Amino acid sequence: MKKIKILLLLCIPFLLRGCFLFYKDFNLIVTEIKGDDCEPVFITDDIGRKIYSYCLKDISLKMENNTIHPLEEAIRDGKVTVSDLFTVLEATETLWDGGTTIYEGEKYKIFACQNMSGNNDVFIARKDVLFDASLCEKKAE
Repeated sequence: MKKIKILLLLCIPFLLRGCFLFYKDFNLIVTEIKGDDCEPVFITDDIGRKIYSYCLKDISLKMENNTIHPLEEAIRDGKVTVSDLFTVLEATETLWDGGTTIYEGEKYKIFACQNMSGNNDVFIARKDVLFDASLCEKKAE
């Protein structure tokens, strides 16, 4: 019995390493647009979700190997998913509209829409931008 316990204790670090094997480490780098005249700008699509920038000129990812990739390229090439963005951020608020969640980074916010009208769009915005429910309204296509 003692040998089994020792063996299990020796295996725990390897098991934990396997659990975190798919964790991606990166920093989101944003370039802000000054002023309040902002319109959502379509970036890309990820698993049926449209991703927009809002009050930002540029969004890039600095990966753990110090390479920098535009967000659109990183998503298209499978280096990162939008869900990966949420794993490195803390949710600051969940709204009662069906589950829209607001995440905050150092210089930006992410509004992950999930509401009763079926909108699952994602907006990456300047840090000082306040959430506006009209962003998550279902738009005619």
